[in-house]
Amino acid sequence: MAESDETSWLEPTPVEPLTGHEPLSGVAATVAEFWRWGFSDLRTNIVRGILAEFLVAKAVGAREPVRVAWDNFDMVSGAGTRIEVKSSGYLQS
Repeated sequence: MAESDETSWLEPTPVEPLTGHEPLSGVAATVAEFWRWGFSDLRTNIVRGILAEFLVAKAVGAREPVRVAWDNFDMVSGAGTRIEVKSSGYLQS
C-alpha cells in the first residue's frame, strides 16, 4: 500500500450544503431537528456571530456554498474581496 493510500482517510471530504432532511446515524433524528434544538436562540453569543456571517454572505454574494470555520477570514465576496465579520448584541439570552 502506497503512503498516500495509508493516509488518504485523514483527508477531509468536501462539505456539501445540507437540506436538513438528512438522518443522523444511530438516533431517530434529522439534521433539521438538531439545528432547531441547538440553534433556535439567535441571541446567544455563538449563534449571533454565525448569523451575522450568514447575513453578510448573502448580502455580498459570497463564493463559498457553506461556512468555513477557523479560516483566515470569514468569506470572499462575489467580487473577490476577503471579508471578516464582527457582531455584537445589545440584548442577549
